Amino acid sequence: MDTNRAYDEQTTEDAVIFMEDNQDIFVESIIEDNGDNYRWQGNLCDIFHESITDECYDPEEAVFVLGYCNEKETDSGLWEGQDPEDAISTQAAFSYANDVRTIINGFFKGICDELSQWKEDNKYGVFDDDGEDEKKAVEIFNNTMKTLKNTPAQMQGVVFKN
Repeated sequence: MDTNRAYDEQTTEDAVIFMEDNQDIFVESIIEDNGDNYRWQGNLCDIFHESITDECYDPEEAVFVLGYCNEKETDSGLWEGQDPEDAISTQAAFSYANDVRTIINGFFKGICDELSQWKEDNKYGVFDDDGEDEKKAVEIFNNTMKTLKNTPAQMQGVVFKN
């Protein structure tokens, strides 16, 4: 397996695991979003930072990540004042997180769009009170996760990335 493909598979796997681990918050975000902004709700950003961004990379790992990432972090203020080893680790951590977030946002947008289409097809423009919206959001979310687990990472990039 080539190294770039391995990197893509790892970022996709981390995105799927993160979404599954935080399904309730994502479903809430999907419902609250109502197909408009694709905004994460609650403390999802904090959880993402703690579980994905807040990683330490040794210099070799950092060079690997920076060599293969698609969304390299360029905000040098994040590592300003750090010694070179810590600075490259910080840049790699934020770059990796950017890649994972891009994948998640693509999945999230796809789920929101599918739910919006379902609502339109069913002739109601706002979420109802009988819980059908949440049931459908959970169903779409679960189907998306199932599909992602059975789709090679290189195809997911074509299908789900913005």
